[in-house]
Amino acid sequence: MTTHDMQDIEQLARRLIVINHGEKVFNGSMEELTKRYAGQLRSFRFTLQEDAEKIELPERMVPYCSITKDGLHVTIQYGDPVEVTDLTAALLGKYKLADMEIKGPQIDDIVMAAYQG
Repeated sequence: MTTHDMQDIEQLARRLIVINHGEKVFNGSMEELTKRYAGQLRSFRFTLQEDAEKIELPERMVPYCSITKDGLHVTIQYGDPVEVTDLTAALLGKYKLADMEIKGPQIDDIVMAAYQG
């Protein structure tokens, strides 16, 4: 089957081949694709109850996290070896959060990462 519908891929494919401009960039299972390309694709979004000038994380997490702040809204993209439980504990210990959302890697983002190499 050939498709650009990511939900089809996720639900039906046991093995996939990703082709970018005629060049095969991946050939394997969905699990292998996720393991190889989803490392930095997890995100932790939250809204602060009170504004903070800067979001600080424990030093050991800093190399594996990217922080984007827009007013009270913050998104942290993170990858291995950072665990969501440790990230949550670090944030809750320092900031008052009004709302939060934790997202794992989405198939669209994983395939896009494969295209980008």
